[in-house]
Amino acid sequence: MNIKYKFGEFNIFVKDDILYFSVLSDNLGIEHLTSAIIVDDNDELITLLPEFKDKIDSKQFSSEIGKGILVKLPVIFKFKTIEISGQIEFKFYEHVVGDTVYSRKYPMLSVQLFINTDDVTSDHRLYGYAPIYAQNSGKLILSELHDPRSITFYSNGWQSWSHNHLSNYREKTPTIPNRLQFFKLLKQMLENNDNSISARYFSEMHAVITDTNMDNSLIISFITHKNQFTRVLMDRIGSEGKIKYLSALSQTDSIKISELNRGLIQSEIVMLSIVTKPEAYSVLTHLQEISGKLAGMKPNNRPEAGWCSWYYYYEDIDESEFLSNVKYFDEHRDLPVNLIQLDDGYQTAIGDWGFTNDQFNNKFPNGLKYLSNRIHEFGFSSGIWVAPFLAIRGSDILKEHPEWMIRNDKNEFVRSIKNWGDINYSLDLTHPEVLKHIRELASTVANKWGYNYLKIDFIYSTAIYGSKYHDHTLSRAQVLRQGISAIRDGFGDGMILGCGAPLGPSIGLVDVMRIGEDTSSRWSYFEKIIKKLTALEELALKPALKSTIHRSYMHNTLWINDPDCVIVRQNRSKLNMDEIKLQLVVFALSGGSVIISDDEKIVEKERLDLLKRILPPYSPIKGEYGFVLPIANPLDIFKRKIPQLYSRNIVTVFGKRHLIAIINWENKKQSLSYKLGDLMNYSEMVKYSDVMVFVVYDYWAEKIITICSKNDMIRLIDIPVHGSAYLIISPVENELTFINSTLHLIPGGPEFYNIKFENNKLNIKFNKIGEQKGKITFYSEKYNQVLSENADTSIYENGFIHTVYFDDIPDEIELQFTD
Repeated sequence: MNIKYKFGEFNIFVKDDILYFSVLSDNLGIEHLTSAIIVDDNDELITLLPEFKDKIDSKQFSSEIGKGILVKLPVIFKFKTIEISGQIEFKFYEHVVGDTVYSRKYPMLSVQLFINTDDVTSDHRLYGYAPIYAQNSGKLILSELHDPRSITFYSNGWQSWSHNHLSNYREKTPTIPNRLQFFKLLKQMLENNDNSISARYFSEMHAVITDTNMDNSLIISFITHKNQFTRVLMDRIGSEGKIKYLSALSQTDSIKISELNRGLIQSEIVMLSIVTKPEAYSVLTHLQEISGKLAGMKPNNRPEAGWCSWYYYYEDIDESEFLSNVKYFDEHRDLPVNLIQLDDGYQTAIGDWGFTNDQFNNKFPNGLKYLSNRIHEFGFSSGIWVAPFLAIRGSDILKEHPEWMIRNDKNEFVRSIKNWGDINYSLDLTHPEVLKHIRELASTVANKWGYNYLKIDFIYSTAIYGSKYHDHTLSRAQVLRQGISAIRDGFGDGMILGCGAPLGPSIGLVDVMRIGEDTSSRWSYFEKIIKKLTALEELALKPALKSTIHRSYMHNTLWINDPDCVIVRQNRSKLNMDEIKLQLVVFALSGGSVIISDDEKIVEKERLDLLKRILPPYSPIKGEYGFVLPIANPLDIFKRKIPQLYSRNIVTVFGKRHLIAIINWENKKQSLSYKLGDLMNYSEMVKYSDVMVFVVYDYWAEKIITICSKNDMIRLIDIPVHGSAYLIISPVENELTFINSTLHLIPGGPEFYNIKFENNKLNIKFNKIGEQKGKITFYSEKYNQVLSENADTSIYENGFIHTVYFDDIPDEIELQFTD
């Protein structure tokens, strides 16, 4: 069967009794794929391939995410004497809904497997589904050259603290060595840890396979995640694009086929797309937008601006010191935070959170309800940290309810982590009493203590590979989702932040998600040694920023991204000013939450003034300024280990602009040259004519670098070590062009809420309040003067630069321009 449509060609055929399919578009694509189910026969994995059973059912379809052609194929999955009847369902999309914009449409094919368990009489266990599968067959066509050395594999980590990686031909996806108890605990914490199928490259949820010669990519992305953990595994692509091994795997954790629950009798849905240069990142973002929609992500949430106790006080926080910080923010409203969050340090033991007896350690004598009430009295939202699925050795909950703990094959408690000076174990969320306990915990926090914001940490602990649950018919993903759902049920409509959380099953349940490991007040520690010995990342600023950049596509598609806390202080810190400025630029461009974690009472004014430039975070919702999905784009993400070009298109009251950070990760200064158009998102850049002129402004140097077209080269001199050149690129489309504001790192965004320009008069209404010295800058080829005592004008090439200064932020100003 051959289906042609406007974005490509989809071919289904039978060879040697096995059903195969191919997807092609503009002579690119992937050929000779099949599907499979994998059964566990006494710890031996057996792959069953599909034989075509009956007639093809093909028709048009329409759904909440798009419309196109639906093809249903009844099949029998067979290997020797094992037979399981089922169905493969293909959806070839001719239109996919969404807010992500790219310059052209690309083929999008979804695949889902279903099995019929009614006629299964054996005790085989279902290890998982592979809607996309190839072994020593198939061909990947991303370039005419077919050079396997040019192929890269972009992988996503399992949980919040797991990093994304780009691996080349000579490398493997990094994995933690399985030696010594210390490494085993780290490995089960940070990785899916299922090594039943070995592959050179592996990724969770989605992967991007790119030919760097031509910048063409194959994107494989699961778009549902509620019932099964999902992975993409691949070996090296061979000569002529030959596929040695490729699998999009939907894990059912070796549950007996006869005991599969309703959510496990079909795979999760995987989407495949062939993307030409250089828009793979935009399409990957679009696919996550679809995932969020299908999971019920809350639309139009705004990122938080707040303060957290952790990175200055850690566990050494007490009631008095905490409230002194609350009072500080009340007295300094020019640091516009709305959330105050208490982190670790109040509980009597991990697992004993006080919700059953209002018992806390002696540092919090008045309890958590009192603390929340005080926060609210000052006009802030209150937040609290908890690790709800953990119980430390010696805790009351472990002594009183040992039957609540997850066990292993030896009927021992599963060790989740060694922290807080001892071993911690995991609660079994399939036990009805545990679910009741978790729901009541969240309800107490919200309804009795009055907290609006709940940070749930170490969530991975309930989904460790090899866990044996009270209810053995649930997959790990279902167990995790059941636990987070209990928290959501108890906490109600308040904001929930997931941390240390496996990502896929959390979609639609958490409002905010940590998307990297913990940050630090240091750039790095022993980076090379740590990576060489353990394949880990440090707990430091550099890897935290790397994760923020890598996972930008998850922000406002799956949840609000939490890039962890901002640190700008001088005391108890090794960060220099260039590193702090880079941190602030990355946070601002990412659009995620901004949570401060210093003792602001003793932070120097210069650093506080810098901090004010990312408050509040700029992440517009639909209907504001024409709305552009606020996703930052690492332009070289599929070419460089750590992206160097971090870009974001914005639309504000002053119109459209392009922001770009050229980052220097190295330990020496860099001077770099680029074509201007290569510093913009491709889908926006191609809309501009070759004669369109842009003002390129250096934010930190506060000067114009050049005025040029998109095809002109620009050179950036001496980008500082661990710093960035931060450019504001403004198209000159009107008589007056807004260039920059020093009030925010997204200039013209949250600091203004309205402008009016008519009869040569510009009226600007301000959002920000308080003491903040600053200036705003304009460029014009027409107007040679601005009538204001707080302004000056200078000549630049064929035009004029107008700068307006102020010491305190006014409610509004009116500027008269003349020619």
